[in-house]
Amino acid sequence: MKEILSTAREELDPVTWRAALLVSAGAWAVNACRPLSDLILAHKFWFAILLGASYGCLALLVLWRRRWDSRTLLGLVLVGGFLLRAAYILDLPYEYSLHDLGSFAGFDVPGEYDGHFGYIEYLFKNGHLPDFDPRQLWSFSNPPGFHILAALLLALARAAGLEQLQCYESLQVLTLLFANLTVLTLYRIMKELSVRGNGLLFVTALLSVHPFFTITAGTLNNDSMTACMMALAMLYTVRWWKEPTMRNILTIALALGLGMFAKLNAATAAFGIGAVFLCGLWQNRQVWKKYAGQFAAFLAVCAPLGLFWPIRNLLKFNMPLLYIQEVAATDPGRIGEVSLFSRLGLPSLSQILYPFSRGDPALETNIWIQTLRSGLFDEISATDVDNFWRIGLALLLVSLVLALVMNAAFLWSLCRKGTLSPVMKLFLAVSYGAMLLAYLKFCFDEPFLCTMNYRYIPLGILFPCVGAGLWLQTPGPGPGGGGAVRRAAKVLLLGGIGLFFLLALLFSLYLLL
Repeated sequence: MKEILSTAREELDPVTWRAALLVSAGAWAVNACRPLSDLILAHKFWFAILLGASYGCLALLVLWRRRWDSRTLLGLVLVGGFLLRAAYILDLPYEYSLHDLGSFAGFDVPGEYDGHFGYIEYLFKNGHLPDFDPRQLWSFSNPPGFHILAALLLALARAAGLEQLQCYESLQVLTLLFANLTVLTLYRIMKELSVRGNGLLFVTALLSVHPFFTITAGTLNNDSMTACMMALAMLYTVRWWKEPTMRNILTIALALGLGMFAKLNAATAAFGIGAVFLCGLWQNRQVWKKYAGQFAAFLAVCAPLGLFWPIRNLLKFNMPLLYIQEVAATDPGRIGEVSLFSRLGLPSLSQILYPFSRGDPALETNIWIQTLRSGLFDEISATDVDNFWRIGLALLLVSLVLALVMNAAFLWSLCRKGTLSPVMKLFLAVSYGAMLLAYLKFCFDEPFLCTMNYRYIPLGILFPCVGAGLWLQTPGPGPGGGGAVRRAAKVLLLGGIGLFFLLALLFSLYLLL
């Protein structure tokens, strides 16, 4: 029975993880060939034209050989997103990032380690975890999961005989793979929650071109791996509720443990997962021993992975379990004393009508608009009012409207009968609530511009997407029952997602060219 279900699920997927792996491997091969990568950088415009034309020919071939149905279109949308992010990392220098990267000293240079690059280089050169208090060096207090993988990839590239620069460039393939798998996993979560048809197609298209996943694909830190593992843990929680097997619960344990082994804020996913576990235990309390065995296996896998780093550092260096890298109170990004409404109320027009971060703690105090802005553009800074700036502003305004409408749709999906099972409603509500509350607490505990960043709540987009997808596929009331209003609202939402798709695609092309 399990094999039949697995096969059916595979047949329904338009693409699998193999497609994401193949695109990432292709990007690695291009980066490994210095003449080819230099040629692409020298002729970016023609490379974009060639890639777009190749993708167009592939789409036409697929549509000619298969039916024009939502499954085929879904596959094209997902693969298009994979290729877009691959093109981005091929164009983007490895050292371009805005989050504590530090620098590589070089293979033959004694390391003065700092930032994520320093962390990777330390592991690569020394072959062991830091044997000193990790608080002594910037970013070394992070769990080492991502950095270990990056160090191994660096060693592989070095063993393959690549030049030093190409070895460093090859590391972006790791974040590319995780970003592609995150989008694919979010799509699968929505499908498992019975989002179907145009609703699934449109919200998957939104995810595939969303700038957050494009920018994260090229950012060499632990955010991409954390988001991927959290999404995987949530996917298998939904599957465990449907099929409470040992395989499914061990997959949850491994994904959640690895997520925490990359970044501790992955633990926020545990609240929703725990709610589902409790519901499963209560519903099947007559066979509680079976579930007790599964939960014991879950803890045996998840706890050592997720808690190893903080417990190790507590015992060896007396580092607090929930230690957060300290930012000086005199940091220019510190937000001063402002009202609660300024931080959690409605943003003003002066906070909305510009797209990119200005780095002004007196202006950028509102958590909501700053989170939305960073989710689209990270901490990109551009002040010249040109076409790039105008596209960014249009994208921000469309995203603001969509965020309001899609979150309202999510609340609707929780309140309406028949959209989801009660346990799945509880799962989504607790997961979203826990992530939001943890994020808000972080923003208030550490009142800096850098903490108001979507990367600390990377799966927040899932919940409004689920709501919008379910709402779009739900038949409205009949004539005389508000049907015309519902149809008009759906057309507006579809149009908004379509406009977001076009603007996000344009924005990504500007990033490339």
